[in-house]
Amino acid sequence: MATENLLMAATLAKGRTIIENAAIEPEVFELVKMLQKMGADITCSAHRTYEIIGVKTLRSCEFELCQIVTKQFLLL
Repeated sequence: MATENLLMAATLAKGRTIIENAAIEPEVFELVKMLQKMGADITCSAHRTYEIIGVKTLRSCEFELCQIVTKQFLLL
């Protein structure tokens, strides 16, 4: 949950944010894909690191969750 919160906060923060040793669950990758579709500038590396360049605004988008993430939400 911490990685998701940091990703969302850093997306609209000024400047560059680096998250190291980030979570690698499927829902984190889905959130990154959705934020990128909304206009976020997020780069992922193979070493569990995200680099986020803050943007002023995000736009709305339509996004379809992958089946794994959907099942996880249903189990909650």
